[in-house]
Amino acid sequence: SSHLGSMVPRSSGGMGSGAGRVTKRSSSGALYREKSDEVGEFQKVTWDKSVAGLRDLRCERELPHPSNLWKVRLLASRCIEVLSCRWSPDDELIAAAHFDGGVRIWDSATGALVHTLHLDDSEDPENVERGIKYCSKDDMLDDCTTDLRWRPGCTRDKRELLTVNTEGKISIFKVPRNLGSESVDPAWHTAEDRELRSCDWVRGSDDCRIAVGGFAKIISVYDVEASQLVTSLKSKLTVGNKITGHSKRIHVVRCAAHDPNIILSAAWDHAALIWDLRTANVVRWFTARDLVMNGGEPADISTAGDMVVTASDMEAGDVTLWDAGGKGVVDKVPCAYSRPTSVQFSKDPASVDVTVGCHGMGTCGFLRRYEGTSPGDARWSLRFTSWFPGSQDGPQAVWAVDWAHRSKRVCVGYTSGGVSVLGE
Repeated sequence: SSHLGSMVPRSSGGMGSGAGRVTKRSSSGALYREKSDEVGEFQKVTWDKSVAGLRDLRCERELPHPSNLWKVRLLASRCIEVLSCRWSPDDELIAAAHFDGGVRIWDSATGALVHTLHLDDSEDPENVERGIKYCSKDDMLDDCTTDLRWRPGCTRDKRELLTVNTEGKISIFKVPRNLGSESVDPAWHTAEDRELRSCDWVRGSDDCRIAVGGFAKIISVYDVEASQLVTSLKSKLTVGNKITGHSKRIHVVRCAAHDPNIILSAAWDHAALIWDLRTANVVRWFTARDLVMNGGEPADISTAGDMVVTASDMEAGDVTLWDAGGKGVVDKVPCAYSRPTSVQFSKDPASVDVTVGCHGMGTCGFLRRYEGTSPGDARWSLRFTSWFPGSQDGPQAVWAVDWAHRSKRVCVGYTSGGVSVLGE
């Protein structure tokens, strides 16, 4: 595809910069290594900031910051760029979409690769000696899988995996209980004319619906059982400054967990939008000139639907937390020496944590909300880990992150091909 080069983070921020592969050593990476004494050290790189006005959002808990206690386990190293990685609803499997077109499924308990879709993976002594745990013996496919999602709530015997790719194909696969002895079979598919970047299942709906978005600047919602397009969410003609849709390619489509009628999207046009499926209209928008979203997964909505988080992919970029009700910015946390590319709220009911994937500083940051001493006050504390896989030349960019459903663990996908699990 002509757009494949734009799938990986660029070496400099800004919407006008050209596409290209990530360099293994960057100026921001060097700055970070000067500040870090050893690999694996967790560094606090920004301040704890007091924020007022959160009483109406939620009153919550004081828990220890996870970064001080977490350990890292590597699943795979140096295969090819990871564009998306997801935990299955029971946390037993992790699926990862790679730049070579393969979809690899791992056993999260043992770290074993249990299945590869589209390609034939091999593990040979030469690859292992070079630090490559798994590498396909096939040539790269012309199209690559850009995003994938497990069907929410699916059990071992009824696992379904939704995928989209650069050719515009939308597929659902049935993933069997015994992956070693049973095949992964296609259950449904359709296609669009343009490259797709993101997908999700519409939660809580009576019918089986999915939402996809990409280069067409439109979010398409399909009824899988009826095999038909239900609605298209797109920009409309309007008078004034009201934002009615996206004007650039869409990087993120997130269906809200709290309301089946709400979808969050984020695009290359400096905007994250909340849509109401009942009217097919934008009901909230979050935008700023310095909100640069070049790719990855730069926006998410909390479990309760009260907050939106965005990442600005530029040098010394920031993570911004927004009030989903339209009250503006809750907090803006700078990410020193790094470019945040992906963010995601934890999946607990209160969304206590946010994980932040970065380019330049290393692996992940963990943003945790603390209640202040006075009612309505809160602090957001951001810490990073410098641990990174598969390279002796410095930190590698993170392109995908995902919280586990039943524990405080995060799977992380790197542009170096590494897939790792951070956990308590």
